[in-house]
Amino acid sequence: MFKYYFVIGVTVMMFHSTAMAEEATIPAEFLGVWAKEGECTNAAQKITIAQNGIKMGKSAFLPIVYVPDDDGQGNGALHWAEEGVVDNFVYYKEGDYIRHNTQGYNMLGAEYLKQCKK
Repeated sequence: MFKYYFVIGVTVMMFHSTAMAEEATIPAEFLGVWAKEGECTNAAQKITIAQNGIKMGKSAFLPIVYVPDDDGQGNGALHWAEEGVVDNFVYYKEGDYIRHNTQGYNMLGAEYLKQCKK
């Protein structure tokens, strides 16, 4: 009986890991250097989004995950990989901006990021 449950558990864990790996690919529209309200001349305000994570200002890259259709309006969002961190980043094609929900969805404190020109 134990062997049967063990096999099912390992299979479920493998499937879950594969699904998460597929979600980890960050869409191209998120990638690049962004800044709060387009303040691209201030290094401390810049946010760099890459496949390996997000770098805020001069900090190191921190890991993120992409969750498709996450905001209730059909938009995907980037979330910190660290469990329990609620802020997220949603790209809006119309307007070409990212909304950084600093305290999570439907909370005060949202920041609007515009992409910096190369």
